[in-house]
Amino acid sequence: MLMGRNIGYSGAAVRVPGSVLVDLNRKMNKVLEIDANNASCMVEPGVSYYALYKEIQKRKLPLWIDYPDLGGGNVLGNACDRGVGFTPYRDYFANYCGMELMLPTGEALRTGMGALPGKDGTDNPTWQSFQTVYGPYVDGIFCQSNYGIVTKMGFWLMPKTGH
Repeated sequence: MLMGRNIGYSGAAVRVPGSVLVDLNRKMNKVLEIDANNASCMVEPGVSYYALYKEIQKRKLPLWIDYPDLGGGNVLGNACDRGVGFTPYRDYFANYCGMELMLPTGEALRTGMGALPGKDGTDNPTWQSFQTVYGPYVDGIFCQSNYGIVTKMGFWLMPKTGH
């Protein structure tokens, strides 16, 4: 269940009888990483804009986020809905950087630099640095669709300005 809240294509109700609703918001709601030097983050599906903002403030990082509403929608959901905000980073899907998802076969798929392992099998440290440098670009088919369930996604954040 995506909660982009950009008055787009998703919501908490199924549209077709017999459909299955998967709610990832309650259990998968962690900010997995924030990289202040790279101005990026990695979040799970249930992370709201407000939760990401609070985490950045708690760590006293010089970063800003763009948000589409009062902060209640979630970051990943709004990107997958192709939602927009108000700053130069307003096109959320254009400012994502890699995703991990589960395919209908049960296989996990990582896109971008996340598809390559880092040292000793850890996550690739450049995962959130580049969108489309490794492998074919297939990410768009997982937005506004049911071809897979996105379980985490990286985003570029804005460096804080003096304004």
